[in-house]
Amino acid sequence: MLLRWEGGSSQSGRGVQFWPAGGGWEGWSRLEQLFIKLRKFLGQLISRIRRYSSMNKKFRITEMSQISNSKNNLKIEEIKASEIKNVIKINQLIRDNQSDLRKKINEQFKAQRSPSSKEKRQLELGYQQKRREARKETVLGKVEGDKVQTQRQKQRPGNVMME
Repeated sequence: MLLRWEGGSSQSGRGVQFWPAGGGWEGWSRLEQLFIKLRKFLGQLISRIRRYSSMNKKFRITEMSQISNSKNNLKIEEIKASEIKNVIKINQLIRDNQSDLRKKINEQFKAQRSPSSKEKRQLELGYQQKRREARKETVLGKVEGDKVQTQRQKQRPGNVMME
């Protein structure tokens, strides 16, 4: 054993003392060599800690740049997403305009082509309705001064015709 321990408790007030195990100068030289080795080891340890801490700073710097790059990437992704939304809006507008154009073209085409049987029937019914309304308002009676007698007025029993 290199060192001999003579230590007391903290209650007795005696401090811990290290003595060379062999005693004499030989033990002191061993102790001195041990302290030299310990100092070398501590020096190496401190230099390694300093090196690692500087590397850690570099790592932190690169980490911060990576964080800022990731923030930039997020911004770029947001811009891409907004561009995609704009493209979708543009496509929707194009579709709307195309549908409007299709409607206009279809209307023009319908005007140029001959009507279908259903359309003919609707047109005929509309025409008949207009003729009925025109008949009701047509003057069939005589015009005397400002008075106008219609067919409806003639059909009423209480109406007296003036001649």
